[in-house]
Amino acid sequence: MRRTLAWAVFLLAVAVHLVVLYSPESGGAPPFPHADKVVHVVVFALVGGTGLLADVRPVPLLVALLAHAVVSEVLQATVLTARTGSGWDAAADALGAVLGVLPGLLARRRGHAP
Repeated sequence: MRRTLAWAVFLLAVAVHLVVLYSPESGGAPPFPHADKVVHVVVFALVGGTGLLADVRPVPLLVALLAHAVVSEVLQATVLTARTGSGWDAAADALGAVLGVLPGLLARRRGHAP
């Protein structure tokens, strides 16, 4: 039951992550400077952290998230007309991925695999 719940939460986090990255931009004024970067960090960290709770191996998870950080920004810059790609967004994505997965990597290194 716990594993099923963890996977459900992980898949929900992935869905939110995809909606945030690929939905058209709202166009409204941000609530504070660089709010979009904070959102990028949070959605990538959320997927990383919930992936660990679902027993996804940390290294493949991190590699997938880092690849998606780059691919999502390329797609936003070239394919999605209602979005713009940004290297700074990719950097925020990568930071979020590392922050989300780092606890699992550290635990594995210390012999406490998640």
